[in-house]
This record gives sequence, C-alpha cells and structure tokens, in this order.
Amino acid sequence: MSNQSLLEIGTEEIPAKLVKDIYSNLKNKMQELLDENRIDYDKIKVYGAPRRIAVEVQDISEYQKQEVKEIKGPPKNIAFDDEGNPTKAATGFAGNHNIEVDDLEERETDRGIYLYAVIEQDRKKTEELLKNIYKRLIKEVNLPITMRWGDHNLKFIRPIHWLLALFNDKTIEFQLEHLKSDNKTWGHRFMSNKEFTISSVNEYERTLKKANVIVDPQKRREIILEEIGTIILEKKLKFKLDNQLMEEVIHLVENPSPFLASFEEKYLTLPEPVIVTPLKEHQRYFPLWDQNDNLSNKFIVVKEGGKDYIDNVREGNEKVLKARLDDAEFYYQRDIKKDLDNFLEDLKGLILREELGSMYDKTKRNIKLSEKIAKKLDMSKKQTENIKSASKYAKIDLVSQMVREFPELQGVMGSIYTRNHGLNEDISLAIRDHYLPDSAQSKLPGTKLGKIVSLSDKIDTLTGFFGINLIPTGSQDPYGLRRAATGIVRLIEDLSYEVKIDNLFKDSLEVFENSEQELKLNSEKLISEIHEFMLDRVEYILKERGYDIDIIRTVLYGLPLSIPLVKKAVTLLDEVKNKNSFENFLTAFNRVDSIIKEKPEIEVNPELFKKEEEKVLYNEYKEIKNEVNKYINENNLKNAYHSLIKIIDPIHDFFEEVRVMVEEQTVKENRLALLKKIQILMKSLGDFSYKQ
Repeated sequence: MSNQSLLEIGTEEIPAKLVKDIYSNLKNKMQELLDENRIDYDKIKVYGAPRRIAVEVQDISEYQKQEVKEIKGPPKNIAFDDEGNPTKAATGFAGNHNIEVDDLEERETDRGIYLYAVIEQDRKKTEELLKNIYKRLIKEVNLPITMRWGDHNLKFIRPIHWLLALFNDKTIEFQLEHLKSDNKTWGHRFMSNKEFTISSVNEYERTLKKANVIVDPQKRREIILEEIGTIILEKKLKFKLDNQLMEEVIHLVENPSPFLASFEEKYLTLPEPVIVTPLKEHQRYFPLWDQNDNLSNKFIVVKEGGKDYIDNVREGNEKVLKARLDDAEFYYQRDIKKDLDNFLEDLKGLILREELGSMYDKTKRNIKLSEKIAKKLDMSKKQTENIKSASKYAKIDLVSQMVREFPELQGVMGSIYTRNHGLNEDISLAIRDHYLPDSAQSKLPGTKLGKIVSLSDKIDTLTGFFGINLIPTGSQDPYGLRRAATGIVRLIEDLSYEVKIDNLFKDSLEVFENSEQELKLNSEKLISEIHEFMLDRVEYILKERGYDIDIIRTVLYGLPLSIPLVKKAVTLLDEVKNKNSFENFLTAFNRVDSIIKEKPEIEVNPELFKKEEEKVLYNEYKEIKNEVNKYINENNLKNAYHSLIKIIDPIHDFFEEVRVMVEEQTVKENRLALLKKIQILMKSLGDFSYKQ
C-alpha cells in the first residue's frame, strides 16, 4: 500500500478570487520542501473549500533518499609523508568529517591525486521530517496578502483555527506558535458545525462529505453543472459557461445547491450587458438565455448548504437583484437623454492627474495620436475618420451614471450610447474594446479600429506618466503601466506593425508638446526611460513564451526594438540554436569580436591587402552584406541567416594565414577595419557578444 500525507489548514473564509494563486503557490512550495528533504513522491494535490486548504501528497516515500557526499580534501603528496604516514593535513581532514584516514579515497584529478571523504548521509523517516516541512510550508509560502491576528506573530491569508496533519493513519504532531496539529477537522458551519476525527488520509474526503463539506472543488463544479443541466433541460433554456465566474462560485461554497430564480420581464428592455453585469459581477448569479440566444428573465443562484429554505433564499436573492436592476434602469434612462457632446464636455471635470490634465485633454491627445498611427498603417480616409471618432467618444461613459454605478461597464456603455446616437458599428465596437487587452492573457480588441484606438490610448498613458516621472519601481505599479506596456507589445505584434517602438513614443511626445500639458522629463531622457521599460516588458513576454533568455537578450540588445522584427529573430535563433552551423557561427564571431570589441568603424582600403585570405574575406563580406540587407528588407530572416553563415570559412581562413597585429600601422589598422565590418555584419540578427 502506498503512503500518503495530508495537511489541512482550517481558516476563516478565504477570498475566492485569490484561491487559484494560493493553491498554485502552496503546491510549488510543498514540492520545493520535499525535494530539499530528498523525499520522493508521485503527486501533490492542493484543494479545499472556503474555510480550509488541504495539501495531499500521494505515493510519498517512507524514508528520505540516500545521499552520498563526496568532499575533496588535500593532495596526496601533502596528506602523506615520504614514508606513507598520514600528515596533519590527512588526519585533520578525516577528523573533521568523523571518518578514519584509511576510509579516505584517492582520486585522480587534472591537478594530480587528491583525497576524498565519501560520506553516506543518514536516512530519516518522512513521518519525522513532515513536522518541520509543514511548519515551513505555512510560514514560507508566498501569499497574495497576509495578516496577523490576536497577539500572534504568525501571518497567513486569513486567521488559522485548526491544523490537521496525517501520514497514512498516524497524526503528525507539531506546534506552530499557539496552534497544535492533530487529527481533527470541522464540518459545515451551518449543517454540521462540530469536530470530526479523520482516521486516515484515505478517509478524509469521505468523512468531510458526511460532515456536509465537499472538499474537492472539481466535485463542487460537477454538482453545480449537473444541477444547471437538469434545470435548463426542464425549462428549455440555454446556459453559457463563464469559467471565471464558475471558478469564483465554487470557491465561495462548501456544499453547493443551485436553484432557479427570476426577475420581472420588464427589465429585458434594458441592453443585455446592463442586466448581465449585476447578475454576474455583483451577485455571482448565472444568467440563462432562451433557445434563440435572447437573454431570459431566469437565472441560477448557487446556495450554500442543502435544499432547506430554498423558497426563502430565492425570494431574498430576487429582491436584492430587483434593487440592482431598478438602479440600472434609472441610470440608463437618465444617460440616454444626454447628447454625446454633453458627455464629452463633462470629461473636462474628470481629472486624470493635475499634470496630465483631464480626461478631455487625454481624449484630444488620443485623437491626434490615433490619427498618426492610422496614417502610418495606410488606413483609408474613411477608416481614419472612424478611428478619430472612436477616440473622441471612447471615454464618455466614464462620466455616465451607469459606469459610476457599475464601473465594470466602462467601454461597454460607451459602445451602446454611441450606437444609440447613430454612430456606425465599427466605431461602437472600437469603443467597447479599446481597454483590451487588460491583462497578459486577455483577448485583444476584435477589430483593427479597436486595436489602433487601444494602442494610442496606452501609448499616451505611458508617455504621460513617464513624462511626469511616475515610473514603476520594484513591485509597485499603481497606475498599471506594466499592464499597458504589455498591451502595447501584443497590439503591435497582432497588427504586424513594422515600427520602432521609440518612434511611436516620439509621436506621442510630439502630441504632448502641442498640448496644454508640460512634462517634467526632457524628450531624450523620456524616450530613453520608456525604451528600457519596453525592453523589459518584451523580454518578460518572450521569456513567458518559453524562449531562452540568452537568445532573447541577444536579439533585444542587438536589433532595433521593432516587435515583428524581434519576434522573427528570436524565433529564428531558437530554431537554429542547436545546429552545428550556429555553433560554428558563434565560434567565428567570437574570434572576430575578441579582437575588435568596441573599436570604431572606419573605411577599408583594399589596396593595403597583402594576403589572399584578406582579399577573399573582403570580397565575401561585400557580397554577403548585399544579400543580408536584401533579405532583411524583405523580412526574410531565415535567408539572411543562411547568407551570414557563408562568412564562417573565410573568417577561419583569414585567422589561419593573416596576422592582424603587425608592426606596420596602416596594414594593422586596415585589417582591424575589415574585421570591424565583419563584426557589424554578423550582428545583423543580434548582438552575439551579449553575456548574462
């Protein structure tokens, strides 16, 4: 029978939105601690419910792995005298490691024969080691937020009320400040509010189920989906799974009981997002649609606990939602009576930052910048006008009653209001999507217009905040500038926009210089700061995609910061990194680079060549340079690479037959000038002299 261990941390209710990160960090920390203690295992499972987190290790070894330490000691000729007797060096080394001199081993090394102490570490029982592992897990795990409680120094996501710790059927006893572990847990707060004894790890889930706690989130999810399936089949309705909402709901309850509720049909005259947002974001309800994909007045509520008092709970939830929908209806009716330009005027009172002006000022800048980007992307005159209109009205809903009450609807309400006032669908969709992407994983705007409006908005934000010297430091980023920068990279990549990022920010800076806002940093300093910031973001994104950091930095610190170019170069080098041609290329580059370093570029005089190999190298250089430039202009980096590697053999021939550092100064300088040209050519796909 395989061994299993279990730690349950009983807490006050954990915020559902934080659970995913907490589970992931606990799993990673447990893995780190088990590896550190040389304990084998098959699988680590982290799960739980709002008032508990469980860390289960399956098929865990009973003992640590055997470890043998090999410690290098003194050389043999120092450890023993001429007669072969051990010296103080040998006896001291052996004594320090509690072994006899006769037990020392002789090993041949590249520096002669040395003595080694070979020590087998004691193997401890996993059961004993778990005491300290569990204590460290609780104290050292990285948590999104922590708190202290009472007079205790211990910090955790929420106050801890109990600790259950088992190895198979044995209790792992340890004390952590005021908390002492045992084999007891607590049942459901309302249905079974008492202690339960867990006789073994295998009995944990079954015992808790009897105590009305479904401790596995996946099983709670299955219960909810099964109940919803039954309801929609009976009522002939449709359910659209929102995974983010589902994840939150399953971590809000220990024993889910879904049921059907409804609201008055009169509210269905409101736009769908106006109804769905209170349902999902505020109340954590699941909306339902009819067979024609029209929103229905029915929704699913997931109750905590059993089916008791369902009618009372339904009535209470419907009453709460009615109040929300009454507010939404009132604010919506007030908003639609206003003209778009009245909203625009109201933006003057919404201050972004004193130094950056109001949202009205930002809107004017966004219009100008988005127009510049549209023209450089060869958008038609009509498309450019649509982009300017979308930028003009993109922020108007920030001063609407609806968004003040329901901030989650920013962008969405602007889209609805502009459509109501006769603006075309392209403009409305661009307004709806222009806040996207709002995270590294979120979707991009669905239209090219939306992408350009979003890009200009984010570029203006970065230029403005960097310009007033509000630059993120460490983990601090209160204005979401890293998120904005990540969005800029993703948008440029998706648009296949062949532009140096610095030039985009120079355009933005020009717009600022023609506005009423004055930035603190001078233009050169500002562009430099933003460039470094964007480099860091691009590096982070590419690293997250699995590319080697050396390849990423070779490209980033060797090529202009153009996202499509960088992406192609990194992809190419990743493809060839293990090929012999690339290894040979790096060897040849290093031979050139070790001589040239930072020497300035000067012109080569072919008349000073004295060796055939330097003439050949120069002629090959000219031919290959023309090919490489042609292919790079055509964005064909693969062919550029295949042209570059043709310089390898001429370089090696040159170094075999030509002495660079000759006494004749003009010849020496001319050879160095040739090598400098070669170095620059070989950096066409990145700076291969980059070292971490």
